[in-house]
Amino acid sequence: MKPKKSPTFASIITPLGEGGISVILLLGPEAKAIANKAFQGKRLRDLQSVPSGKIHYGHIVDDGEVLDEVIIRVVSGEKSATGEDVVEINCHGGILPSRRVLETLAKHGAVLTEARQPALISVGKGEGGSIEAQALGLLLKAKSRLAAKVLLEQYQGALSRALNGIKKHLRESHRALRMEDTARAKLRLQEAGKIVCGLLETAGWGVSLTEPQKIVILGGPNVGKSTLANALLSRERSIVSEFPGTTRDMVSGFTSLEGIPLEVVDVAGLREAEDEAEAKGLARAEEAKMSAEISLIVFDNTLPLSHQEGSISAAREKKALLVVNKIDLPGRLDHARLEAEIGKEALKISALTGQGMGNLKAYLRKEFLPKGKFQAGQAVVFTTEQEKMLSQFREKMPKISEALNQGRDIEDAIKILLQKLEKVLNPA
Repeated sequence: MKPKKSPTFASIITPLGEGGISVILLLGPEAKAIANKAFQGKRLRDLQSVPSGKIHYGHIVDDGEVLDEVIIRVVSGEKSATGEDVVEINCHGGILPSRRVLETLAKHGAVLTEARQPALISVGKGEGGSIEAQALGLLLKAKSRLAAKVLLEQYQGALSRALNGIKKHLRESHRALRMEDTARAKLRLQEAGKIVCGLLETAGWGVSLTEPQKIVILGGPNVGKSTLANALLSRERSIVSEFPGTTRDMVSGFTSLEGIPLEVVDVAGLREAEDEAEAKGLARAEEAKMSAEISLIVFDNTLPLSHQEGSISAAREKKALLVVNKIDLPGRLDHARLEAEIGKEALKISALTGQGMGNLKAYLRKEFLPKGKFQAGQAVVFTTEQEKMLSQFREKMPKISEALNQGRDIEDAIKILLQKLEKVLNPA
């Protein structure tokens, strides 16, 4: 009796409703065969014989009907992080065509599953390293298309390859020392250090893809915090009312700023608590402020500063951004006095009409977006633990180089660096 083949799973792994591109992942022994039945390439007839990792343009077709224009990438099992064939299908027609593509794949034998279901996650356990398993687990929870794109590359081994490159340089440095070739040992250490520094440059935005940056909105009652939260989220998640103190507790939601996931938190207004429930809400507001990357401290343009003094100390904090709201209404707030009191320039907006919101979003882009454009195959640090380990690695490098220059034995130090790399590659 022939052993039963493992199923091949198909799932849309990108968040629905964000942009026009959806990514469908086929995982399993029949991935290439199933994709081959539905794909018509411009110059390609058979996906099963293509080199692993190459990108191909074409269409997904069902009974002669073109369902969508797609870009496909095939990764063969021997080069896949999981040991299984993987086909990545980038659909361009939006949600409905993507669903039809998914149905066509099911018609040819794929088992449809939600991205977060255990069936799909179990396929990702395979024979690959722990970084790939981490990337897949996070990929299935991706909150933006950029997050999905970056994590897919790490799942396919981009970060592991970079880390193994560092290991190679360290081992060659170790061998050079045993051969008393100090110059070569130093060169290899420098090359390892360059790769580590390059990886750490990606950590700021890479980690934010999996651990969304938190923006907390603070200010006095009825200054328009909830309206601002809704404007940033592009939907109504906060309760908006003309009565002060409507938001007595935290209301949060997720949005995406050019692919970087952000959590926007609207908290209770800054004021003296009138009851125990309000006191608890204000305490949680303080906790949220402490854990946030940025606090937007909102002042009301229609009120004099004397009515909003409770927000001044919060606005002076390093992570705070000074925001004046309701500039569409007649003003009673002295902007020059406010800015002198806080020691910062204010961003002036109307969350209700959208006036000035472009400037606020430009500030957030500057804070959170990567400096360069993400490139296919780029290694990206995507967890705080990876960042921590590589930072420790970087801190040790100058001391090791100095010891080498002084003629001291650094073999044990190199072994420690290799151990740290192993912890990044195979976290417990």
